[in-house]
Amino acid sequence: MLDSGTYREGPFVKFGENQWEVYYLEQHIGGWRELKDTLDLSGRSEVIVYNPLDSFIVPLPVGPVPAREPAQEYALPEKFLAMSDIEGNFYALRSMLLAQGVMNANYEWTFGEGHLVMDGDLVDRGSEVTACLWLIYKLEKDAEAAGGRVHTLLGNHEIMVFSGDYRYTDSRYLNIATSLGCDYSTLLGPQFLMGQWLRSRSAIVKLGDILVSHAGIGPSIADLGLTVSQINSVFHRSLNRDVLDLGNQEFMTLAGPDGVLWYRGWIEAPPKERMLNRILEQYGVNKMIVGHTPVNDIKVLYSGKMIAIDIVQPTYTDRGVVKALLYRDGHYYQVTDQGDEDLIL
Repeated sequence: MLDSGTYREGPFVKFGENQWEVYYLEQHIGGWRELKDTLDLSGRSEVIVYNPLDSFIVPLPVGPVPAREPAQEYALPEKFLAMSDIEGNFYALRSMLLAQGVMNANYEWTFGEGHLVMDGDLVDRGSEVTACLWLIYKLEKDAEAAGGRVHTLLGNHEIMVFSGDYRYTDSRYLNIATSLGCDYSTLLGPQFLMGQWLRSRSAIVKLGDILVSHAGIGPSIADLGLTVSQINSVFHRSLNRDVLDLGNQEFMTLAGPDGVLWYRGWIEAPPKERMLNRILEQYGVNKMIVGHTPVNDIKVLYSGKMIAIDIVQPTYTDRGVVKALLYRDGHYYQVTDQGDEDLIL
């Protein structure tokens, strides 16, 4: 545990002229105090990421390398762990990743060739958004080196923050941005390493015959006839710019109330199963995994053709059981950070 007298938030890493500009904020009784450092772009550099329990180290890329857009489709791995709507809850994220052997206590990837799926909404609500983002960023690089993968998908809360909608943003982040002389969306903008990375993530990924997105593809989006690649391209083009492209009608439709980040119809007002069958056939899959709409337990719907995984997870203060979806060798399980494992499909 860090010294209770101060708390350090960050880092916020910005592209400078031939250098990284690294900002931390240290919390004192009177507010936040800025700490700034610079690191050489041409050599190996690393930053320390703090959280309420401890800290971990993340290497920085050599040179201002643009964030690489992930692939659209992957073969179905032998195992994957899926979570959604973490929303700055570092306790739940860390606890589950440790319990399921995705990483060890040193924050090192230990899941081999397995995959980790983060199905949108890493940001907003919670007070540990920065640590959550850096941890997934780190594990994504580590997993690839080990033959595994991390799939970080966009959620509606990412888009809200990118567009300056802070209704669900913890006030600490607004205060931190003010202390740094900018808007919070700037800290997650393309001029910052974390913003560039997050904005280049996809909205949808296919794992074998499974389609994963934050809210799922509903009837109105399916009627547009767009492929997975085309949907992701719209997001990539619209987000990777200094000002969000809110004038792009295609983007506003895909990111709107009936879009792949917001649609709640599959859970709250279920259409007929034949509608889902048509959409699954259209995209060449047999199943969807969705987050966004909260459920008490991992929920199997539509005769096993959909799995809902948005669990409202416990935090530091109301510690309970953290839940996630585990796929292993053709079967699906609800797993907990206490080691419980229940076959659900």
